[in-house]
This record gives sequence, structure tokens and C-alpha cells, in this order.
Amino acid sequence: MKGTKKKILFLAFALILLSSSFCLSDGSKAENQSISLKIAPLTYKLTIQRGESDSEIVSIINPNQIPIKVVAETSDFVQGDEEGSPKFVDKEVGKTALASWIDIDQKEIPLEPNEKKDITFTVNVPNDAENGGHYAAIFFKTVPKEGEGGQITISNRVGSLVLVTVPGDIKSTGEIVEFKVPKYSQKGPIDFVARFKNTGTVHYQLGGTIKITNYFGKEVVKLDLPEHIVLPDSIRRFEAQWLVKWAVGRYEANLEMRDGDGNLRTSNAVFYIFPWKIALAILVLIILLIVIIIIVKKALKRKNKSTITIRQQ
Repeated sequence: MKGTKKKILFLAFALILLSSSFCLSDGSKAENQSISLKIAPLTYKLTIQRGESDSEIVSIINPNQIPIKVVAETSDFVQGDEEGSPKFVDKEVGKTALASWIDIDQKEIPLEPNEKKDITFTVNVPNDAENGGHYAAIFFKTVPKEGEGGQITISNRVGSLVLVTVPGDIKSTGEIVEFKVPKYSQKGPIDFVARFKNTGTVHYQLGGTIKITNYFGKEVVKLDLPEHIVLPDSIRRFEAQWLVKWAVGRYEANLEMRDGDGNLRTSNAVFYIFPWKIALAILVLIILLIVIIIIVKKALKRKNKSTITIRQQ
């Protein structure tokens, strides 16, 4: 009888633990449910005179199987790192900010499943706007809500970057601040890094080329740098790779880039490729071969002397 009671209590305790684990599992699943959102285009490059306006359209798509609500907001940005990632900032006191110039015709947007809506925004440049580049992002954020079964959806935010140039007395100058390559390498590939600073007052897009010549001045290969946008007073990193496997000798890399005004900027770097480990192994083999030949010759010479002595006897 006591044994039966213990078994019943044990089974009841196991059922309680099992039901608790199901509850915890459902709760974690609810917390991890995320809603996606798509927009296009991702970047706008506009040129607007002082006192004028420009209207554009951004498309928003709800790829989910449930209706969602989206809210729109704006924020200024600067270049956050040398990879070009934007850093979103608040308006600085005493400076004109693009985010405050943007009017969105619909700040709250309901979307049915798989529905697409075109939203119009207008950039109104004030009469006292500063010449040069101004940068902001238009964000669209899903509003979290409680779904079926008490599940909570996670908010998601996507954005389009808006780059505005206000014409006037602007500069598009720039300079190469660093060009480097490993000084010595045993083999390829060979990695190149160029860092370019925008010293002007407006953004521009640039790339460049790297010409590699050998010891005799003959061009071996020409590499193209990828094109990137560089914001004012920012440094952008450019990378290239020479996909050579084996090479030997002294090489010179000549970098050419042009800033937004078309000025040619150059830099060069000398580097060496020498597979010293392989060379060392070959040298060791040669030395061993020479030693073996010497030993064999000496052995043959002694053998010949012994043969001659025996014949004379």
C-alpha cells in the first residue's frame, strides 16, 4: 500500500515537471517571434538648392502572413567607421540637420499580409542651409503587439539613407592617408589596404587602381579597388588582393585614386616575395647531394687504390 502511494506521488511529480517544461518552451518561443520588413530603395542621392524641395517615394513591403503596423521616424547620421557603417546621431546645436528637413506624408502605416505601400517623403531645404553634404536616415519600425496564444512579436527596424548636397561653395577634395602591403611574403595571395580621407565638404564616390611592376619595371597585374562613398571629414578603407600563388622577387605597387574634384592622388609601396622555407629545403637537399657525391667519390677512389695494390702484389 505504501509502495503504491509512493508510485502515485512520483508519477504526479513527474507530470508537474513535464507540464512546466512545456509552458517554459512555449514562453521562450513566444519571446523569440520576430516580424520582418522590407523597403526599397536603400539609398537616395539628391541635389537640392536652398529654399527648394524634392519629393521621393520609398516602398514598404510586409512579407509576413499577419497584418502589421509600421511607424516612420528620421535621424541624422555620420560615417561611423572606416568600413562606411553609418552612426546615427542627434541634431547638433548650431548646425543644420537634414532629419529636421524631412516631412513624411504618413507616419503610421498599417500593412496587410504581403501588402506593399508607397510612402512619399519631401526634403525641404531652408534658405539658410549650409553648403555641402547633409545626411539622414528614414526608419520604418514595426509596432510590437500581442498575438494569438499570448505571443509577443519583436519590433524590427529598417531604413533608407538620404544623402543631400546643397550646391554652392563646396569642396570635393581628398587625400591618401595610408597605403600598405606586407613587406615580405613567402607566397600569395598578397593583400593591399588603402585609406582615403575626404577633406572636402560634400560626399563623393571613388575607387582606384593598383599597378604592380616587377624588378625590371614591367607591369605584372592591375587591380581595381571597389568603389565606396566617403563622407566629409571621414576616412574610408579600401582593400584589394593579388591572387598570385607563387612568385619570387622585388615588386612595386603604385596606387592611383581621384578625389571628387578629379585630382589624382598617388602612393607606392615596395614589397618582396620569396619562399624562403622552400628555398631552404632545396638548399639542404643540394648540400646533402653534394655530401653524398663527395662520399661516393672518396669511396670509389679508395676502392680503386685497393684494387691497384692487390694487382701489383
